[in-house]
Amino acid sequence: MKERAVRLLVVEDNPADVVLTRRLLESASTHSFEISDAATLSAAFEELRRGVDAVLLDLNLPDSQDLVTLQRLRAEHPSVPIIVVTGLDDRQKAVEALSNGANDYFVKEKFDVRLLTRAILRALKPKAVR
Repeated sequence: MKERAVRLLVVEDNPADVVLTRRLLESASTHSFEISDAATLSAAFEELRRGVDAVLLDLNLPDSQDLVTLQRLRAEHPSVPIIVVTGLDDRQKAVEALSNGANDYFVKEKFDVRLLTRAILRALKPKAVR
């Protein structure tokens, strides 16, 4: 039986990637997700005011680039879990993202629904313990 829907914010400027992420998460058999999206970091800040459980974050957006995107989001919302989902297949960038507050790091097209769902739920666990 599925629990309450997890509220996710997908911060991604490529509409095709947003659609793929939605389809992927809609196929999850163990959990349901309520997904909103934002194409810019400034739009993400607006969505975050409405409340979300976690964020799937692309690092390169029209109004913010690279790890600065993660740093700005983490500074404004220190307790929200952030999972980086990016096209950058760079181990060093992944390490830097994790050390800058990302809960996990995925390269687009190199993960499946099980891995992403597990990462989201793992990122939410500390939140439930608080």
